Parts: sequence; C-alpha cells; structure tokens
Amino acid sequence: MATRHPALSHDAVTLLMDDHSRVKRLFDEFRKIHLAGTSSALPGMADMLARKRDIVEKTCVELTLHMYVEEVIFHPEARKILNDEALMNEIEVQHTALRDLIDQIDEGDVDDPMICAMFMVLGQYADHNAKEEEREMFPIVRASSLDLDALGERMMTRREWLEREIGIDGPESQVPAAVMANAQRSWWDRIADFARG
Repeated sequence: MATRHPALSHDAVTLLMDDHSRVKRLFDEFRKIHLAGTSSALPGMADMLARKRDIVEKTCVELTLHMYVEEVIFHPEARKILNDEALMNEIEVQHTALRDLIDQIDEGDVDDPMICAMFMVLGQYADHNAKEEEREMFPIVRASSLDLDALGERMMTRREWLEREIGIDGPESQVPAAVMANAQRSWWDRIADFARG
C-alpha cells in the first residue's frame, strides 16, 4: 500500500492530528445525514441508511486503529516527556470510554435510534479527547527532544501493516466482510489480535 500521508511529514503529532481531522469529518458527515433523515421521510432513505452504516463502520475502525497505535507507540514516549501522570491517566480513561461506546455501537445497527445517539455521543467524546491531546499533550511533546519523525515512522508503519492485515487499503476503503464477520469481538480485540500476529 502507498504511504497514507504522502504530502505530510511522518511527524508523530502531525499524523495523530490528521487522524483527528479525518474522524471529525466522518462524524460531521454522519450528523448531517442523520439530521436530514430525521426531519422527514425523504426519498432515498435506504441510501442514507447505507451511508450511515458505512460511516459508522469506518469511524469505529479509524478510531480503534488510531487509539491502538497511539496507546502502543505514542503514549509510552509521551509519558516519559510529559511527567504528568494525571493527564496521561485521564486520556487513558477517555480512550477506555471511547472503546466501550464503540463496542456498544458495534453490537447494534443504525436503524436503532439508540445506536445513532451513542454514535453522536462517541463523536462528542472523540472531539473532547482530540482537543485535550492537541491543547495539553502535543505542544509539550513537540517542544521536547523526542524524535517525532522516527516515532511517526514507527506509528505509520504499524498502522499500515494493521490495515493490510485486516484488508483495508486506506481511509476511503470499505471494511472487509471477513473483519465485519467477527462482530462478537470488539474492534479493539480484533485489531489487537492482528497486531499480535
């Protein structure tokens, strides 16, 4: 697979912020479609529902891949630099809450108004987490002596490997049926299994 971000450096913080932006766009698109669909019974509702399902699947995978690479590679290095256990612990709790919501969403269908509500809340939580990381963690990490290019290269290599292993060719790809078929397991567990080999 070609490099995900050919126009960007492999800087770790830039890669994470790019993930944040991509996920935010998916949530914004879902919100727009969801609000249009709840205002009336519009023609093309089946297409809107299919697009909502696609967005939910992509977003859950994107968020899980992002959190996995962040927690396994970025956070251990950031903890050394930040010397702020409270902030790192809070971010870890936020990730746990995001994973829990992803698991609940993964068990349902966007036909269910509660699943849509959970997905909207997931978007709010993800946005809060991204803003906190971007305001409080990333500036300190950027100002440190940490080699962000080398760290970013490790992160991108791991993420691209995971994407290949689960059959995703990039951010616009469909989630493969073989990955979706294992729905009794959380996204986190499915991705962690691939990461462990």
